[in-house]
Amino acid sequence: MKAYHIEKLGDVGGLVVREHDVPSPGPHEVLIQVRARSFNRRELMILHRTYPLPSKPDVIPVSDGVGEVIALGERVSRVAVGDRVAGNYFAGWKEGKLTWELMNQQLGCILDGMLTEYALWGDGSGKWGRCGRSRSDLLAFERRWSHSTRLSVLIM
Repeated sequence: MKAYHIEKLGDVGGLVVREHDVPSPGPHEVLIQVRARSFNRRELMILHRTYPLPSKPDVIPVSDGVGEVIALGERVSRVAVGDRVAGNYFAGWKEGKLTWELMNQQLGCILDGMLTEYALWGDGSGKWGRCGRSRSDLLAFERRWSHSTRLSVLIM
């Protein structure tokens, strides 16, 4: 699989594409085939070192994206193969007050993000939401999501 990494901060030229094996989910993990993702101002801020949090070295960037669950760990209960899901920045935040600890677990900055063909997520995390099961549901979600946020959607 292909995944982009931030190898060098400073500008978009610091992004490099690398080949990896497609990961296998552990007992509490979900494998997502990423269908679309958005590279937006936040990613540029991370690259230019103007984002409030420093990024993890060699991180896979981009928090916003949608995809399909293609494999599950044996203890996963929140989703099923075929579910469409969407990522967001605060990976551990499910509900309630957003704490500093939760703010430090950001997809595409501290945690590997969506600028990849496949993403491995924990079943207990709040970093995704369900979008529907059909291909037309996913495409409609992608259109609404990209239009409503005025972001450009990238398809790998």
